[in-house]
Formats: sequence, C-alpha cells, structure tokens
Amino acid sequence: MNRTPKKNSGGPSRKPATNSGNTPKTPSRSSNASKRDGASEGSKRPYVKRDSKSFVPRPKGPKPKPSDDGSMRLNRFIAHAGICSRREADTYISAGSVQVNGKVVSEMGYKVQPTDIVKFDGRLLTPEKKEYVLLNKPKNFITTTEDDKGRRTVMDLIANASKHRLLPVGRLD
Repeated sequence: MNRTPKKNSGGPSRKPATNSGNTPKTPSRSSNASKRDGASEGSKRPYVKRDSKSFVPRPKGPKPKPSDDGSMRLNRFIAHAGICSRREADTYISAGSVQVNGKVVSEMGYKVQPTDIVKFDGRLLTPEKKEYVLLNKPKNFITTTEDDKGRRTVMDLIANASKHRLLPVGRLD
C-alpha cells in the first residue's frame, strides 16, 4: 500500500504570531543611547551618578599579606606531633598539660615559634615530618589501621615502609 501524505486541510495555522497593529509596540533604544545613559544591556536599574562627597577611594596597591614567620597554633602543633586531634589538644591545653619554653600555657590560640620547646605531660614534642606512601590496594585488603574481625589491612602491607606513623586514607575517587 502506497500512502501519500495528506495535505493541510486548512485547519488552524501554526505560524508565529505577528503584531497586527492592535497592540502598541514598545520603542526600542539604540545602543548609543543606552551607553550614554550609563545603562548596560540587560541591566534593570538605571545608572545613578553619585556626588563627589560620598565617593570613598579604595586603597591602591596589593593587600598586605600575613607574615609567614613559621609560627603555628599550639593545638595544631600538638596534633602534628601525633598526640591527638586539634579539638582534643584544646582540652589538654585548657587543663594545663602543655608547657612551652618551661611555662604552662592554658590560653587558646597561642602561637608557637619553630624554635620553641614544647612539652606535653613532661614529654618533648617534635612535629612529625609528613611522609606519603602510594599503594595500589590488592583485592581482599581493607583500608583501616586495625580490624576486629581479623581481616587483612593495608597496614599489614606497609608495616616496614617507614619509621614514622602512617595512616591510611581511602576512597579518594
């Protein structure tokens, strides 16, 4: 069977509506007029010129950078030494368990210089040097420091990789 497409039977037209003269058109502004008035294309607010009395100039030049003298907060220093987390370090600091240069420090936000001697419960602290080990984890190993079910962990694989404390980081995708 050969079918030929039907011709339009004169039903409703699908042409886009045009202005037939019944509705007034809004006058369009030329691009020069909008630039002259201070309004940019697409802006909804007209440009308002300010008087010279309210003008406050911005300071020129680059913003001052904080001095990088190597100091760090005491709780961060303790956390980098591997004792505890920063929040836990705040509790130890407020309890008076931390000494800096022989003096007990109990204020939050205290800055430690690289030359300061920091002791925690009488033990000298040195911040750990960061060390990274990249490992392609084999199948049937889990990414944790220890497992109560006796499964093999990645820590078993890297036990002799470094003298420093290593922590596994998983799911970096």
